Amino acid sequence: MNTWPISIWRDRDRAYLGIPDYLGDGYFPPEPGSVPTLEEVGGEDWTADILRVLLPTERAWAWCTQSAVYERAGLRNSKAPGVVDPDQLAAVVTHSRLAHGTTLAFVPGHSAEAQQAVMNWAGADTEQLPDHIWVAPDHAQPWDVDEILAWCEDSAQWTNLASVAKRPAERLLILFDRQISCALPAAAVDGAMSRLGELATRWKLRVIPGRVDDVWVTRR
Repeated sequence: MNTWPISIWRDRDRAYLGIPDYLGDGYFPPEPGSVPTLEEVGGEDWTADILRVLLPTERAWAWCTQSAVYERAGLRNSKAPGVVDPDQLAAVVTHSRLAHGTTLAFVPGHSAEAQQAVMNWAGADTEQLPDHIWVAPDHAQPWDVDEILAWCEDSAQWTNLASVAKRPAERLLILFDRQISCALPAAAVDGAMSRLGELATRWKLRVIPGRVDDVWVTRR
């Protein structure tokens, strides 16, 4: 099998991509172990390869992950203020919740080393708990740290597309349970799909339409 089913759903202003970490026929979710995974065909760096397609490096990011994963990524731990202005961000700053074991890191645009660390480590342990990556919009309003953390820790919010669409982010990615889901501007979806197609070709795969029901992560 060499087909990679990617699900797409569009509304007026936004598009949503559901990108599984396994191959399939696009009709039925395969049983675990019954089809090849992207790691088997694309190598250990498959997640970073996909994130390089989806994440604009000129913009600031917010990455919410497990604190243990963040520590392994080797990024700095300077304390974030209660409100972070993405347009004024000069260095990585973080806020951690010890009770939840969660760290929210803000990464400046064009910070190549820090952004590479995010792409290398995002999704490292998302079988039970998701990673979230927000991309700052143009002329971004300041991000409220507690509001972002509360949203990322509430599965009723991050599984709800109506709630996702209201977040102050140009793009929003969730990595969870064998899938990367990405909300992005409708005008950007064709370019993203073209680059995913190039990545698939490199892996000797062919992108096919996935099920609309699989376009966004669910809390199983």
